[in-house]
Amino acid sequence: MKDAVQQMALIDIYKLSLSSKRSEDILKWMKLKTADIDVHLYLNCSCVRFLRDGEFIDFPQQGFYSKKEKIPVQFPGEPYEVHNLVSDHIEECLTMANRFSTLFKFKSCVYRIAHLEKNPEEMKLIISKILSEPYTELKFSGHHKFESGAFCFEAMDLEVLVYLMNNVKFDSKLSISAYFPKNFNHENAFKFQKVYYYDASWVAMETLKSFRDVGSISLMRTNFNSKDLNGFIIHWVNSDVDMMKDIEINIIQFSMFNEDEVLDQLVTVVIPGTDEGGPIYLMYGSHGKTGDGKYQFFFLIIRISFSEKLGTLKTENES
Repeated sequence: MKDAVQQMALIDIYKLSLSSKRSEDILKWMKLKTADIDVHLYLNCSCVRFLRDGEFIDFPQQGFYSKKEKIPVQFPGEPYEVHNLVSDHIEECLTMANRFSTLFKFKSCVYRIAHLEKNPEEMKLIISKILSEPYTELKFSGHHKFESGAFCFEAMDLEVLVYLMNNVKFDSKLSISAYFPKNFNHENAFKFQKVYYYDASWVAMETLKSFRDVGSISLMRTNFNSKDLNGFIIHWVNSDVDMMKDIEINIIQFSMFNEDEVLDQLVTVVIPGTDEGGPIYLMYGSHGKTGDGKYQFFFLIIRISFSEKLGTLKTENES
């Protein structure tokens, strides 16, 4: 029976689970495997997608809309979407995602929340429902505003931000594409498996130097300069502990980024750049002695790239 069910389309398995409690229980007992789940919650619509290796599979995207006029025209070549007109598109989308998560086993379940016009209490309610699911990654995008001739994100509400920091599980990934409140700080900000912060102007160099066994970090729009980065790299290379897996640091002021200053006093092996980016610098350091008295060495890979306005430092710790 399980072999026969596995040949069915995902949406048909989903519908079968709705037919009776017995059918639902049998399907859960089968522990069927499926592709990654990708859930999007937007202002005017929400959707559930299935991906394998980052690509859509044949299961049609399930779109939910609360207003008929918001349903888009389907163009050839676009991922096929089933349009569901419902009273609350966010609630219905979360309900479907929840049922899929109980029916199937999957490696990745990503929730994307973007541009929702909700007050803090409403946002926390939505987030609480997501956090009760087996998610692996949360991605938040704030509202856009037009400023200084360009679009940028608005600041995220402090109450919602603190709620996230207090409740998101540490073994998940967290991405926040929005400005942070001024002078923001939270003890859990870097405890997650992987973080991406669009606005890291609040992050202090003392915080970076205090890292211990931290995961992957991406910090955009920091207020550091080249000498700050140089001091951080020297501290990392000479540290006797494993500080982090890897880090990407983006400087908001391009004029403050000087490659020679970043690499000052560092002994490196240079790999020439390619069309995809600048040169790569290799160096090594030690995390001190292990329990058997042997030194534990690591390689630090530094990639420096430039754009019109931003300088970016990427490092990878290859133990």
